[in-house]
Amino acid sequence: MKAKKIIASVLTGVMLLSLTACSGSSKKYEKAFKDLGYEEMEEWDMDDIEDDMDDGLYYSSKDEKEIKKMCKYTQMSGLKAKNVASVSWGVRDDDDGYFVVYSITFKNKSEAEKVFDKTVKSMEKSYKASKEYYDKDQIGQDDGDDFYAYGYVRNSGGGFHEIFMSDSKTVTYIDASFYEADDVYDDYEAFYEAIGRDCPTNLVKDEIK
Repeated sequence: MKAKKIIASVLTGVMLLSLTACSGSSKKYEKAFKDLGYEEMEEWDMDDIEDDMDDGLYYSSKDEKEIKKMCKYTQMSGLKAKNVASVSWGVRDDDDGYFVVYSITFKNKSEAEKVFDKTVKSMEKSYKASKEYYDKDQIGQDDGDDFYAYGYVRNSGGGFHEIFMSDSKTVTYIDASFYEADDVYDDYEAFYEAIGRDCPTNLVKDEIK
């Protein structure tokens, strides 16, 4: 994906719960990124993201002003920055694809559930709209009380999307798109293995090659 498109995707999907402050899931994400060799940013700087995201980056914040700025770009539906306690994000992108991991820890459980439910409904609509363009082996979905995921593959490329409740106040969204199975694709699957979740690539019978 070209840099401009990737930056837009990063901005729309910018956020992972604060790795320095919060839940056990955030510590798990931080370790996964470190093990993948990603660089922790010292501050939120879009120039640094554009220059260095091909090697992998992650960042976190619990500062109210920064959270407000970052929440303008999230893909989650119904999100309001005033309800967010912390934010954190990670990305890797190169010419063969990208994946963005972002998660938000809310100040209360009810707000987390509301945003989760609204986002799932939006994702379900996207899945239904995409389904007519793919054969049955090229697209798939799965859901449960605390997650929703879907993916599609065509011509050795594809996309995968998942939202899940990491804990009662933390919502995590992972967005990915690949043109072929290369280093970024391998990192994507390795990240899922590191956090102990089934990767959405398993939802589709066809494979990215």
